[in-house]
Amino acid sequence: MSLLKSSKEVSRRTFEKHAGFYDSSTFINTYLDKWDQEIVKMNLPCPLLDMGCGPGRLLAKLQLSGNGEVHGVDITLAGLRLAGKKVEKSTEKYSLTKAQLEELPYKTNYFHSVVMTGVFHHFEKPELVLSEAARVLVNSGILIIADPYFPPLLRQFVNLMLNIYPITSDRRFYTALDIEKRAKKHGFVKKSMLVMPLAYILAFEKCYS
Repeated sequence: MSLLKSSKEVSRRTFEKHAGFYDSSTFINTYLDKWDQEIVKMNLPCPLLDMGCGPGRLLAKLQLSGNGEVHGVDITLAGLRLAGKKVEKSTEKYSLTKAQLEELPYKTNYFHSVVMTGVFHHFEKPELVLSEAARVLVNSGILIIADPYFPPLLRQFVNLMLNIYPITSDRRFYTALDIEKRAKKHGFVKKSMLVMPLAYILAFEKCYS
């Protein structure tokens, strides 16, 4: 049993406090830029939702790629303020919204793409997040999940420590197969997987029968 009562609140406080660090860290942004380049190259259909957009790193790149309407949602105001400085405000084809990812304030079957980069391991209840992603996506919509990868023994050790005492916003690190199985329960079928150094990018299609 966790010693912390509300892991969602822990995540919110952590990212409110450290949003500026995540935004300015050369190491973090150099690492994540490799993910971003691959995702931008996918030319994902819009409208597009960046779930857990944080300081807007990927969101701004997607907007600049000119694919169309993009939206970002995050649990922190600090991250959204930083994101607001990056997006192009001369267009109305964007929005930044503060909300829990388990309860998205968007219409059902609205988005054609949803992306989650570096956030899946923060979710206390990933099933609820996947359910919401499925709800807001149109049929045949695309879901992209990019997350860190650890070798099996290291991942098991890290997850054991997080299960005992999640002192940061991290909750659990998953294998690509585990995420695929969870996503399948919500109507997603894996279309492709890109393996990168200590990370993977999974592409799913919403396929309800």
